[in-house]
Amino acid sequence: MTRNRARFYIVLLILLILVSVIAFVIPVEKSLAFWLSYAFAVIAIAIQAYSYPKAFGGHGARSKLYGFPIARITTVYLIIQLALSLVVILLTGIKQIVIPPWIALIVYAVLLGLTLIGLITAEGVREEVERQETAKPVKTETMRQLQSKAASIAAACQDPKLKKEVEDLAEEFRYSDPVSSEATEKLEMKLDILLDEFKRSGDTVLIKEIRTALAERNQICKQTK
Repeated sequence: MTRNRARFYIVLLILLILVSVIAFVIPVEKSLAFWLSYAFAVIAIAIQAYSYPKAFGGHGARSKLYGFPIARITTVYLIIQLALSLVVILLTGIKQIVIPPWIALIVYAVLLGLTLIGLITAEGVREEVERQETAKPVKTETMRQLQSKAASIAAACQDPKLKKEVEDLAEEFRYSDPVSSEATEKLEMKLDILLDEFKRSGDTVLIKEIRTALAERNQICKQTK
C-alpha cells in the first residue's frame, strides 16, 4: 500500500468517526429513518474506499485521465448522501417532524442506484481505454506495400495474354490478410523479392512461386488468429 493510499484511508476513517460522533452524540430518537440515514452514510464512505483506488490505479496517462469521472461520481454521491443523512438525523430530533422511513429509503436507494450505474459506465469506458493502450499495434504497412507493388506491375504489363494473369495475381494480393506478424515476416520478404524479379524479367514461372508463397502466408494468418 502506497503512502497516498494509506493517507486516503485514514481520511475516510476520520470522516466515518465524525459522522458517527454527530449521529450518536446529538440527542435524537433512534428511529428507523435515523438508522437508514446512518447506514447509507457509511455505505457512501465505503464506496470511496473502493472507487478511488479503482479510478487512479490504472496503467498509462489516458487510463488515469479517464479515472477522474469515477472519482467525481462517487465524491458527488458522498457529499449529497452525507448532507441528506445529517439533515434527516437532525430532523428526527424535532418531535413535530416525523420522517416516514420509506421516503428516506427510496431517496437513498435511488441515489445509490444512480451512482452505481454511473460507476459501471465510467469503469467500462476506462477498461476500454486500458485495453486500447495495452493492445499490440496492428502492422499493415508491409502488406500494403506488396499490394501496391503487385497492382503497379499489373498496370504496367503490356502483354495481353500475361496481363490478365498478372491482374488476377494483384487481386489475390488485394484480398489477402493485410495484418503482418513475426510468423509472416520471412514470406513477405520472399514475396517482395519475387515481385521485383518478376518485374525485371517477366518470367511467368515466378507467378506460380508468388502464388504459392502468398497462399502459405494467408494460411499462417488464419492459423495465428
